[in-house]
Amino acid sequence: MIAKQVQVTEPVARHIIQRMGETGQPPERNALAVNVGTDEYLNVLREEYLEPIRQHGRNSSFKLVQAPFGGGKTQFLHCLREVAW
Repeated sequence: MIAKQVQVTEPVARHIIQRMGETGQPPERNALAVNVGTDEYLNVLREEYLEPIRQHGRNSSFKLVQAPFGGGKTQFLHCLREVAW
C-alpha cells in the first residue's frame, strides 16, 4: 500500500510549494507528499509490475502515460519512481 502521509521537513515543504507555485512543475523528490488521486494506480503498478521485477529479477513491459497538458503526467511518473525506489 502506498503511504498516505509522507513526512517532509518544513524547508522541503517550502521548496515544494515554491517550485510548484513558480514553475508549475512537481518536485523531483518527495512527489508522494503532494500526490492526490493516483494511489490506486500506483498500488496496481507496484503489485503487478514492480514486485515481480523485485522478486524474480526480470520483467519487461511498456506502459504509456497519456494526458493533456497539465494533466499530471510528470507528477505521476515522479511518484511511480519513488515507489520503485
